[in-house]
Amino acid sequence: MAEVNNQGLQGVHLSCARCSLRFTRFAIAPVLNPELCASCWLGKTPPPMTDTLTTETQEETNTALTVRDQLRALPVSSPDQIAFASELLVDVKGKLKHLEERLAEITKPLNAALKSARDLFRPAVDAYGEAEVILKQKIAAAHEAIAAENRRAMLAAQEAMQQGNVMGAALATAAIAERPQVEGVRTREAWTFRVVDARLVPREFLVVDEKKIRAHVAAHGDAQPIPGVSIEKTTQVIAARGR
Repeated sequence: MAEVNNQGLQGVHLSCARCSLRFTRFAIAPVLNPELCASCWLGKTPPPMTDTLTTETQEETNTALTVRDQLRALPVSSPDQIAFASELLVDVKGKLKHLEERLAEITKPLNAALKSARDLFRPAVDAYGEAEVILKQKIAAAHEAIAAENRRAMLAAQEAMQQGNVMGAALATAAIAERPQVEGVRTREAWTFRVVDARLVPREFLVVDEKKIRAHVAAHGDAQPIPGVSIEKTTQVIAARGR
């Protein structure tokens, strides 16, 4: 169907051969084979239309849920049943591969745009992040220094009062400084830690290195047992990427 825009140019409605987006090519535009929308022509393929994508994914979801529920009741014990289940597994992997490729087709340009935006803003974001850490460390150190001075002043005031030195107690109390309060910034005390000797840390605070155990078992099986660890042989099913 032809269309005339407000400049008097005549155009035709077309469907992009790459992304299926409907667009209008006016007479002055180049004729492409296959016909592509402006975004695809410039190499910036937009994601599929939301309605179309929603319908497609809903159909895939319904099919996948049906397959999953039917497979839960599938008997697999005899050689023939194993062979049949294996064929189904290859088909399932094929479906999964198709969905992953479809997802990548949609998300690849989005991820590329996101990476480009992050790269653009990263230097400034990182610099401001470091600036935030610098200021927080300086403010925290200053607060801790003021708190230490206040504790010393309070001890001095208490000692002066015990000695009956009212003037000395008053002077010590006057030296106690108030912490500055700024709207939007607050401080709180929190406990932290650092390990100074790992050999003295009680067992309940230690974590088993499962990654190291897994590598050891993969390399040696049960030929080199590990105390406290049960090493068992299991059957793993490995399927091709599908067809």
